[in-house]
Amino acid sequence: MKVNCHIDPNIEEEHLDLFVREMNPQISNLLKSFTSTEPVLWCYDADQIIPIKFSDIFELTVAKTGTKISTKDHAYFYRERLSHFKSNLPNDFIEAWYCALSS
Repeated sequence: MKVNCHIDPNIEEEHLDLFVREMNPQISNLLKSFTSTEPVLWCYDADQIIPIKFSDIFELTVAKTGTKISTKDHAYFYRERLSHFKSNLPNDFIEAWYCALSS
């Protein structure tokens, strides 16, 4: 599949044009993610980029190069530090710190 993404801060309205041979579950899910009002994080799973709804996130773990995003069934990787999107998280997220003590 060929994908083109054009970033232009001067456009008046953002829009998406999608040309497909047939509708399939993957395309349907993609369209739902673009039209949903629920916030998502676009996370990596191997070589795929997948939208993860904030409501599906079970745990966030800070890593050196980004953030591990865990859902009930799977773990993904978000290529930004938690500090870049922390203010967008819903109020029901709890921040906990863990510090291993050496003996």
